[in-house]
Amino acid sequence: MSFSQEYQSYRRLENWSSFHKVIPLEGLIDVRSSLFPLAKKVYTLVRELYEHLPLRKNGEKPFVHPTHVAYFLRKAGCHDLVVLAGLLHDYLEEHHDLYHRDGMKELSKQLRGDLVLLKPLIILLTRENEESYYGYISRIFKEKNLGHRQAAIHIKLADRIHNVLSIETFNGQERIYECFKNLFILNNVKKYLLELYGPQMWNGKINNVTEMLFNKCIKATYDACIHIYHHPSVSGVEKTYTLLQLAFKKFMYLYSGLEAVTDIRQKESHLVKLYLGIVRKYDALLHHEAKEFKLRERQELQFCKRFFKDYHFSSEQLKAILDYKDAYAFKEMLARLLYNPNYFMSLFVATELSRHNRIRKTNGFDKMLG
Repeated sequence: MSFSQEYQSYRRLENWSSFHKVIPLEGLIDVRSSLFPLAKKVYTLVRELYEHLPLRKNGEKPFVHPTHVAYFLRKAGCHDLVVLAGLLHDYLEEHHDLYHRDGMKELSKQLRGDLVLLKPLIILLTRENEESYYGYISRIFKEKNLGHRQAAIHIKLADRIHNVLSIETFNGQERIYECFKNLFILNNVKKYLLELYGPQMWNGKINNVTEMLFNKCIKATYDACIHIYHHPSVSGVEKTYTLLQLAFKKFMYLYSGLEAVTDIRQKESHLVKLYLGIVRKYDALLHHEAKEFKLRERQELQFCKRFFKDYHFSSEQLKAILDYKDAYAFKEMLARLLYNPNYFMSLFVATELSRHNRIRKTNGFDKMLG
């Protein structure tokens, strides 16, 4: 059957979606694959563990997640071994949380000699105790074995695609936080792609598996941002949208890019002030620095209350304005990562973090490419 060029373009551009149900093994690995017997063992092993886990935050069965990660990997064209590693990507962490013992021993017992094929990837994808989120993601991007690095990047992208597709029950701030976590990974992937292929790869086509998963993860995250600010929890704030959007455009023209770690300029009186330090704000939330996060949020609320004084907005309405502002800014960052060949946030990558795996403190504004 032949398809029109328009339909083929749609299939390349379409957003992926979640089925909200467990995907059977036959939907993940071809029954004719030489790895199908191993796949049956892995699938059964993971399913049995996940039967003891609580429901996901959106009410789904926990086993929905690893099967969707594996499904997205297969859909992108990954090798069967990578698909199986996708099924196992959270196994060690979930096993430890449930039983408080080493899950690798159970894998060794059940998979025996076949485990050697999967073990390096499973270890690379497992977040160690007390390891920071940035440190964990950075370890993947710094992996010396190029094959393992690339496979782990693919699995992590598939993982974050499904996670951001599963936030329908989250409030605005929780949704934005998940988008922020994706932003760090996607920014690192963009730098990785530029180092491998250069900006010439942005030719309007999807050229490889990494770019495919990068593209789909950005679109899923972009969609999550849109749903935050097109459906605010409090009505009556839509009249601020034009001002907020234009303030962002002015910010981009003034500072030549999204500044990742800049401090707020207290004397700034324009709405552009709301976009200063936006990444630093969610960086505080990521590292459980509640005092710092609440301080920044309180300053923003006070600023908006003064700026929009004539509207007499309630606290809930002001919070909805800030959620809109954050979602809009992250949406714009994602669009630039996807469509601007040279753009990435230069200090928001694994190679530029401090020795404590934190965003470096700088004087003045951090220069962004783009």
